[in-house]
Amino acid sequence: MAKISTVVIQKPDSSFRDLVEQVLQGRFVIRHQAPPERPLSESPPPMVLWDTSGFEQDELESIAALLAPEPVGVLVLCPELDPACRRALARCQALGLACRPSGPAALAAHWELARDLHRRLLALRAEHDTLQVELAERRLIDRAKLLVMAASGCSESQALKRLQLYSRRHNRRLVEVAQGLISGYEFFDDQEDD
Repeated sequence: MAKISTVVIQKPDSSFRDLVEQVLQGRFVIRHQAPPERPLSESPPPMVLWDTSGFEQDELESIAALLAPEPVGVLVLCPELDPACRRALARCQALGLACRPSGPAALAAHWELARDLHRRLLALRAEHDTLQVELAERRLIDRAKLLVMAASGCSESQALKRLQLYSRRHNRRLVEVAQGLISGYEFFDDQEDD
């Protein structure tokens, strides 16, 4: 997996500034002192450490709104868990909360856990996308088999063998053959309706 960058959203006068510096020392960090102007769409999506100290309620809401639709991993660092912070946590779907961490080791443990969850979520999203493509391809092949079965009166296994044979002979992927067959059928089926 590609290296995941770290984005820190933090006010310059935050009481957690030194603590965050110690924990993220040596990492590639992009700092934002105010809400980022643009979505955080990088590949792979970054990990965000959001220090809510010093942000007004409207700023918290706008940052949470910016982070919500993005597939970023968010660890929220807050001095206390007040209602505004709770709303921001829920809205941005944070992976973790570090409320008044006792020191660098505690924040580092929160950070590592959130980062591991983020990596796992990215892997699951990639697997989901792959499975969606495979399912769509399987549906096309099944539909093409039905067309071959209806046209030639053969069994399902014979229809699949015919499609596979055509695929090999013409050096095309099976799903491409299936898509071509379905497209041709739909074209001629539409012609009959006219």
